[in-house]
Amino acid sequence: MSFRTADVEIKTERENTDFRTTRRYLRIFGTQKNRSIEWSSFFPVNKNYDFVEPNSVPDGWDIHNFIFRFMDNNLPVRIVVTNDIRRPVLNMLASVDNYSFREDAVNDIQYSIRLTEFTLI
Repeated sequence: MSFRTADVEIKTERENTDFRTTRRYLRIFGTQKNRSIEWSSFFPVNKNYDFVEPNSVPDGWDIHNFIFRFMDNNLPVRIVVTNDIRRPVLNMLASVDNYSFREDAVNDIQYSIRLTEFTLI
């Protein structure tokens, strides 16, 4: 999957901790949590919208089935997010944590998805 940064928000967190001493609080840097990313959009189903990139998958059901294949087989997906000049700002393996969908009135697939960074061991 590939998206531009204007389309999604990438979340990065750390488990930092404050602890109290006799004079002040001190901050200790914690472990970085896995990054996560989520968004909502739609997959066109056999339509020629102006904004669809040339050579894109024409049938949104193929993309939908791709996501389900990875979920059903417990496989990570690779997601690449680029900026406006197509420079990668995120390139990570991820697990699909949540995927919901529905077919809308024009037969396109409305969906929401949440991915979390997956580290190979």
